[in-house]
Amino acid sequence: MCLKIIQSAQFLHTCGNVTRIRGLPTHSAGFPLQQTHTQCAVRLGENTRLYCYLALFLAYGGERLYHPLRSSSVPHSLSHMNVWYIEAKQWKSGMDMGDGELRHTCRGFQNSDQHDFSKSRFQMLLKAGTELSFLLDHGYPRDSSITFVSNHYQFTERQRLLLTRGISGHNKATARRFKKIEFSKLAGQTLLIDGFNEIIPLEVALNRALIIFAQDGTIRDLAGLSGTYHPIEETPRAIELLLRIGNQGHVKGMHFYLDAPVSNSGRLAHMITEIGDQYSFTVNAELVPSADRALKGLSYVASNDSAVIDHAVSWISLDAYAVQYAKPLWSLDVRNC
Repeated sequence: MCLKIIQSAQFLHTCGNVTRIRGLPTHSAGFPLQQTHTQCAVRLGENTRLYCYLALFLAYGGERLYHPLRSSSVPHSLSHMNVWYIEAKQWKSGMDMGDGELRHTCRGFQNSDQHDFSKSRFQMLLKAGTELSFLLDHGYPRDSSITFVSNHYQFTERQRLLLTRGISGHNKATARRFKKIEFSKLAGQTLLIDGFNEIIPLEVALNRALIIFAQDGTIRDLAGLSGTYHPIEETPRAIELLLRIGNQGHVKGMHFYLDAPVSNSGRLAHMITEIGDQYSFTVNAELVPSADRALKGLSYVASNDSAVIDHAVSWISLDAYAVQYAKPLWSLDVRNC
């Protein structure tokens, strides 16, 4: 049992699946942990959380897992048949995952994704995407069309989400592509960037989670973040990639719009301007009540959001160029559906 749990924890850490960890592990409500010197006791409860905590401890220096009934070195007061220990000679720095730390989490990944989006299922998803595109082009309602096609193939929620985010129909995709800016036309322009919408897909790509080359030429993900956000380890790299693409396009400036109601938007704005100081062009970050409304009717907008793109005069997806630097890439291309 020890070996099985350790292997599961290492596998989950390799996939980066520690998304359920919130704050300090020793303060987790409803999932008690006890710490004595270099020993951390994990009380068996919800297996998913257990494996996530084990993955975290292994990542920060945990070396051995054992059961108290099999070891005389465990304090008697902690000896309980459903308590296991992870031991380390010295915990690595970074164990504190409070608000001041960048979290280690695999944004956009769920355990079921390896099954739902395996190579054997890609062809079925592409076929379903083609059928959905046909229905949309012939005027059928979007929501009911997605439900109809997904029910036919008995898709999971994640597979349905991929169709929702990736397929727009040829007519809609053509209309959006008509307003898309050629990369060569960026020189000397100030880009107006839908901040969260451009940064999050790159975080997902850098985490080796699935991204979608959508039918309308954008890059989309399955992270499903709405209203809550916390910078992760890949956030600085994602920002750097966006600025790198701007630099390659010889832009005059990059102005990021961030939704003020979203948690940690101010912190992200500070990260953007701090990293942007390294570049010769102007980099600003502005908190606004709604980035969608702020970008409505403007030109040289950078976004992957269909609502923003449809109401912009012209747009570009910087992510479509930046993902080349996030390889190896796990992606599904539905542009030809």
